[in-house]
Amino acid sequence: MSSGTPSNSTAKSGLDLVEVHTMPKKATTSAAATDMVSQTCSRSVQDTVGEVPLTAEQEERNIQVALAQTAKDASARKVARATLKRRARLHNLKIKETGGDGHCLQYSVQDQLAQQGIDGQTMQVLRPAMAAFIGEKAEYFKQFLTAEECERTAWNELLSDIWHSVGNAKRWRGDLEISAISSMFQCTIQYITSCQGHEFEELVTMKPNASLHGWWRKFKKQNKLAADFNLKPLTLIYEEERHWQSSESLTPQVGSSAAGRTALDTPRFSERVFRAEESVAGAPSGKVRGRGSGKI
Repeated sequence: MSSGTPSNSTAKSGLDLVEVHTMPKKATTSAAATDMVSQTCSRSVQDTVGEVPLTAEQEERNIQVALAQTAKDASARKVARATLKRRARLHNLKIKETGGDGHCLQYSVQDQLAQQGIDGQTMQVLRPAMAAFIGEKAEYFKQFLTAEECERTAWNELLSDIWHSVGNAKRWRGDLEISAISSMFQCTIQYITSCQGHEFEELVTMKPNASLHGWWRKFKKQNKLAADFNLKPLTLIYEEERHWQSSESLTPQVGSSAAGRTALDTPRFSERVFRAEESVAGAPSGKVRGRGSGKI
């Protein structure tokens, strides 16, 4: 969620959505930079058939451009991480790394649930549950997608990608996934973003659609939770277009968890909730972010 001009997301009444923010180009690692240079220096014969060979000067220029972009991306990521660390402290939080390989959102949610006594919600459990939930509530969740993505073949492929839990993720996250998790567990999801600017100092918040409460009621019954038990907000850390992490309180507060043992109370924050109450038909396209297995 780097600096960029935010654009509004809209949604069906009953759900509060975040603004969609985008970073500049994603950061690449030094290993990626080496690979970029390697590709520039030694392209296969098949790739160069019919092309005029590059001169040594052109090859050198391409290498320098690749190195300059890598340095720029590395600098941007350094700024993003420093921003997240500073903002976390402002909210009495510290960042908790929970893993990558494209499943970072699910790993982070698993950790947040565990802090409130909900154990066993691993990535392998969450992904199939999310895919099934979204598939069952297709009419509602299609508002987060483009018209092309809602076509039968593309829709089925999307659900398959969300379900995929072996190896690197085929789809890492979008507003669709955040909304699904929020509505499944009927809890607010709030996160600190690395977007630059004073207006991004506060938490970005997404609230659940209360009309989709059936899954949560069934979950509580199956797990022998009190009927009136409700989760506190799940508080995540988001390095824009790059990585999700969990968080934990710097000064833990004692409270009751789902299992009846002590747990960390989520701190009370001053937060800004971005609301949009337009109909599904009016929801803009192209809102889904962060696809691809290259994310961590």
